Amino acid sequence: MNARRQRLHTRLETHLRAEAERLLRFIRATPQFEIPTYQRGYSWNEKQCEQLWKDIVRAGDDSNPDRNHFFGSIIYIEKGNSGSHYVIDGQQRLATIALIIEAIARAVGQSEPEEGFSATKLRSRYLIDPAGIGEAAHKLLLSQTDRKR
Repeated sequence: MNARRQRLHTRLETHLRAEAERLLRFIRATPQFEIPTYQRGYSWNEKQCEQLWKDIVRAGDDSNPDRNHFFGSIIYIEKGNSGSHYVIDGQQRLATIALIIEAIARAVGQSEPEEGFSATKLRSRYLIDPAGIGEAAHKLLLSQTDRKR
């Protein structure tokens, strides 16, 4: 195990805790998620994306009496005192959710079909940190491999 990975592993062992959190609230509150270089590249196929979409639709269905849904764990290590996170597990899910949010933003375009629901607001809440500059502006910073794709 290389030295950087050993330090991350040690930090994970000493600071591990589990908390239930609403997914969009968690994404919105985190300045940036960074996928470390040693993580595998994005590899979800249509089947996995379709299952996630079905889960999202089911969780958002007003006729569903139990609208809570476990979307899976996201394991991360805090990145210094910035509030940002290195994602250890859950990067496939986070990347797919970011793609879904961007697809919705593009479909909405310049319109605002519901008050407070627009492409600009979706992006500024969940995809872009308006205070960030360059790479720091992206809520999800993919691994080097995926950035080159």
